[in-house]
Amino acid sequence: MSFGKTSKNIVITKNNVELSAYENNGRLMDFILKKGNKKLSFPTWKNVSNPTYSPQLLSEDINNDGLKEVIVILTTGYGSGVLFQEVHVFNENKEGLFDEVKVEDALEIVKDNVKTNLTNSTASIIIGDKDINIDISKFPFDPQRKFENVAFGSITQYKVLNHSLVAEVSATVAPDGGYIGDISILYKLKRGTYQAGKIKFTPTIIK
Repeated sequence: MSFGKTSKNIVITKNNVELSAYENNGRLMDFILKKGNKKLSFPTWKNVSNPTYSPQLLSEDINNDGLKEVIVILTTGYGSGVLFQEVHVFNENKEGLFDEVKVEDALEIVKDNVKTNLTNSTASIIIGDKDINIDISKFPFDPQRKFENVAFGSITQYKVLNHSLVAEVSATVAPDGGYIGDISILYKLKRGTYQAGKIKFTPTIIK
């Protein structure tokens, strides 16, 4: 494969695992995950080239099996009040290669587990038997630009906290000044897939 003069190789290493990609036209692409002489290619992966949002390569035990998983977090888009990430998790198999383990999409988890209601004065976030009401009159948004309902996902990011995979999904009621908090999803490995183990909402504090 050929690349233009602007392309260059990007390499990240963690615990003898190497993640590489080519930068071309403002994107990182053609990712390769390598350990020793074993490697896997991921031609469909993409990441923005801004160093602030470089790919993350992590090595942590996130399912309590005593073995470290390889976690790759990619940032596919960003902007003012916008951040989109995706995550890939791998187990090392007996051949020294990596088997990818499915991670349920954070937005799909929110869609299936979170109910909302929005009036001119109150946003309600309902998760299971918990109903959280937020007084949106305190937030600095233009009432004429208020959404019909609470919107999720203008910021969707993944991280590893305390040896657990976590997703954070923003909740907004208007495009500017309408960020009211985050849905946090703590993942657990269930039947070979990382699924939602715990879901909670943390409201933005307005003084």
